[in-house]
Amino acid sequence: MLPLILLASSLAPVRQVPLECTNTAAIQTQPASGPGGIAAMLKVSTEDDHGKNSHLCTATYQLLLVSGAGGAPQVVDVLSSDDDYNRSLSLRLGGFSQDGKRVLGIFSEGGKHPFTTLFGYHTSDGKMELLDITAHVESTPRRGGRAAECGGLLILPALFVHTTFHLF
Repeated sequence: MLPLILLASSLAPVRQVPLECTNTAAIQTQPASGPGGIAAMLKVSTEDDHGKNSHLCTATYQLLLVSGAGGAPQVVDVLSSDDDYNRSLSLRLGGFSQDGKRVLGIFSEGGKHPFTTLFGYHTSDGKMELLDITAHVESTPRRGGRAAECGGLLILPALFVHTTFHLF
């Protein structure tokens, strides 16, 4: 079963975007379509943390959901971090689960305190589940970036989909 899941995830469209943590920057993924015309996007916004003499950069990660009827997006705050300027940030939207009830994705940061977190958001009840997989991600630089921002992420959604049978 796992090899089939890995194959399916490698064929899925990649909605991954990188960014460096700087003062007043933001980026978001391309939308993923779900049931009933709902669209999901991941967004990260960065800014100075405004701490006196801290010289740190805050990254705020959000999930944006837009109904099929349009209008303003529903904004779901996922997590925020406060660490060094110019650290690499990466977000990847895996899309909706097969049953359309969850949105799945990954947030990752480099720098002195790197982390990689998988998330699953339940569209029916608004429940957010986070899974820290930092210890399972290779952090050796590869062609232009960290593995978590390049090829290393290709199998992680499959692992998350595989583990959702136990987590949700």
